[in-house]
Amino acid sequence: MAKVNGALFSLGARGKFAKTMVYMAWKGIDDVRQYVIPANPKTAAQTTQRGYMSDAVDNYKALPLNALDKQALSIWASTESRPMSGFNKFVKDWVDLKVASKTPNPAYDFQVTSNAGGSVAIQVELGSAQACRVRYGTGLAYMTNTQNLTLKSGETKIYEGTISGQTSGANLYIQVEVQSGDNVIVSGIYKVVVA
Repeated sequence: MAKVNGALFSLGARGKFAKTMVYMAWKGIDDVRQYVIPANPKTAAQTTQRGYMSDAVDNYKALPLNALDKQALSIWASTESRPMSGFNKFVKDWVDLKVASKTPNPAYDFQVTSNAGGSVAIQVELGSAQACRVRYGTGLAYMTNTQNLTLKSGETKIYEGTISGQTSGANLYIQVEVQSGDNVIVSGIYKVVVA
């Protein structure tokens, strides 16, 4: 790797130059390398993987995510060993499930419908109807309790439940889960301050 200063007699350069060199920043260091046309063999496995990626991105964009959903995806991403956004975590887990021949079932439109006296009532919508529960606790590493959610009356994909016996003022972390056959719920980790 060649470290460069004042590339092309400028303060910085990015991109290809005359199909011979590519100027870029690598880990904060200005760099230049030979221009190479990337290989694109378009194998069946590569095409399948790209299909999983585009499917994940399309599903993320189509979901009516509210502010709590987006925050939950960011918290979920923070559990990874390397930094990533909530969007990246959603796509990563979606692709991982597809590679494992599972059907991702996104959870979204999470709402706290009541929060008083140490009891938190919630509701969430799933991409497709499926019996589900929440895993919860007072910290990301302490979500060891479970609570079943029930289908809301008159609805086909909206589930609700109440988590009781919590300490007022404590943080409560909640993740929707359950695998039914090949159908796996994809949910961020929601944070609620107990009233």
